[in-house]
Amino acid sequence: MINIGDHAFMNTAFSNSPIIRYVKSIGTSAFTNCSNLYTTEIGNCLCECIGEYAFAGCMSLNYAYFNSKAGYISSTNDVTLTVKSGAFAGCLSLEQIYFFNISKIEQTIFPGDTRLSSIYLINSMINSIARLESINAFEDQGLPSNYVIYVDSSLYNQYISDSIWGLISTHIQSY
Repeated sequence: MINIGDHAFMNTAFSNSPIIRYVKSIGTSAFTNCSNLYTTEIGNCLCECIGEYAFAGCMSLNYAYFNSKAGYISSTNDVTLTVKSGAFAGCLSLEQIYFFNISKIEQTIFPGDTRLSSIYLINSMINSIARLESINAFEDQGLPSNYVIYVDSSLYNQYISDSIWGLISTHIQSY
């Protein structure tokens, strides 16, 4: 397992690399302004945190996939992912993003992401403490009016009947 440190690849020509497979955390501005980064997949790992502005300004990023536990055997079996403020700010090409086992989405992670239409929250129910902040991550961020948050069909009713998530129920669909 590795931690990708703060500013590790900031303003570089970094594109895609197999090192992204075994990541525990992604630091603040780790990939900020990496103009050659088109897709990112972090899987089969125990990724716990995507730092502030981690992928901000990655103008070519159109697809992101963060699986914080697929196929990985954890002794605690409770690894969850937190996404910090501004993590995907200004990713103007971003259309789809997948989060597995996400527990918290901070406010304003998608500002200016005008093409983001599909957000998948797989095996995820945002806990009650983080609900309001998570909702603010989607509202008033410049997202297209037709964005959809896809949730597990087994959790769909919990999301739409929740007093906070219900505020954006028109954007929630099951898969």
